[in-house]
Amino acid sequence: MIEIRPVEFSDLSELRRIAIETQISTFGEVNTRENMAAFIALNYNPRQLENELSESGALLTMAWEGNEPAGFIRMRLSHEVDGLLGENTIELQRLYVTKAFQGRKVGALLMQHAIDYSREKGFEWLWLGVWEHNINAQNFYAKWGFTRFSEHTFYMGEDAQTDWLLKLRL
Repeated sequence: MIEIRPVEFSDLSELRRIAIETQISTFGEVNTRENMAAFIALNYNPRQLENELSESGALLTMAWEGNEPAGFIRMRLSHEVDGLLGENTIELQRLYVTKAFQGRKVGALLMQHAIDYSREKGFEWLWLGVWEHNINAQNFYAKWGFTRFSEHTFYMGEDAQTDWLLKLRL
């Protein structure tokens, strides 16, 4: 049975491990090793993850089956889309499921958790960025009712990529 619980400092090494594993398995074949390494060094170093866990207004939650981590979400307050959606928004910055747990509804459990949390906190919009070439993720988000409303530049190392911005009215 999958259990979803908040990340604690003692979970950060496992979170880091699955974040890196998932990043590489999802994007490693379509990015250079150098750009992947730069992205991982910047975003998944222990200090950065500690900062993210402590960030005001952010949520970091992991899915577990027993002692095995299955995936995680990171949500945060961001002003990036204020001019497009207003100020009552929260970003689903990451929703990652390990390869071993894909196809087992872990992504759906994490998404439902993100939506429930957003509604409980009274947000009007849940939004996210998804790489323009990540069709599987786009299809997943579309099933949840997310629609495209803009785009922004996302850097994978030195490579500027386009992320579509998707929104869900809560």
